[in-house]
Amino acid sequence: MNRLELDQRTIDLIIKLVLGEPLPGTETEDGHRKKYTKTLSKNDLYQLFEELGYYDHEEYFRHKKESYAKEVISSRLTLAFLSELIHKVLTPLDGNDYSKAKDYLNQLLIKKGYECYAVPGQYGQEYHIKEFGYEHSVEVAQEMFEEHPLTRTYIYEHIEKCIKKIDENDYPGAITNSRTLLEELMSEIQKKLDPSPKNCCGDMLKQYKDVQSLLDLDPNQHDIEAIQFILRGLNSVIRGLSTLRNSSSDSHASKFRPMEYHAQLAVNSAKTVCNFLLASFEHQLKEGYITLVEKC
Repeated sequence: MNRLELDQRTIDLIIKLVLGEPLPGTETEDGHRKKYTKTLSKNDLYQLFEELGYYDHEEYFRHKKESYAKEVISSRLTLAFLSELIHKVLTPLDGNDYSKAKDYLNQLLIKKGYECYAVPGQYGQEYHIKEFGYEHSVEVAQEMFEEHPLTRTYIYEHIEKCIKKIDENDYPGAITNSRTLLEELMSEIQKKLDPSPKNCCGDMLKQYKDVQSLLDLDPNQHDIEAIQFILRGLNSVIRGLSTLRNSSSDSHASKFRPMEYHAQLAVNSAKTVCNFLLASFEHQLKEGYITLVEKC
């Protein structure tokens, strides 16, 4: 993907916005600067970047918060990455209105050829970045960014729904939703990479083995023993999610009553596998190791 042509001052101001710091150019009469987003701790920032597919632990420990943000954002500054980043930072899940943040961003971006724009979402206005002057109607914009399994936004929002079910003590529902998320993501990978995707008839382990083959994730194909162990462990995770859901979720008569920690285990396991599969898919697509099925 092509990097955005942004000068360092613009990048630095975007980083301040992401971190929730007071912003230059927003001074009030008493000289104080305004901030338009919530302040992120270094750990918040790490979790945010992890959701966006960045897993470099060394960078986290090597730098202070501001330098860490600058290192990650500057190194991954594509239109897709910035759009996903802004979408997450300006998420309306906390009930805040981020329209002023959007206006501030546009003061920086429009003269550089890009624009922050809003579309109606499930929880309120959702914000994305596009090339300035590349017009979309609201309907087309919604279609472009509607829920789709092959985005981190989709994974994040569905994990949030699982967590909400846990908070409401609906542990079987959380387990069911976590498995459904993983099934949908794997199904989308199959459609993208296989001209005749296999119908696994609800057999989650069989579906994972197919995706494993499409993404070349067979443990025996990797030389590093630690990676082999982890990939073999994913098979156990998939089998466990499938069995746990069939045994305890709300899709079948319950054989045992799941507790909160069972639901937490299922949801976090599904999140880990989904983020890994998506990261592998994106990396291999970028490097040319896999190709998408051509649409007729």
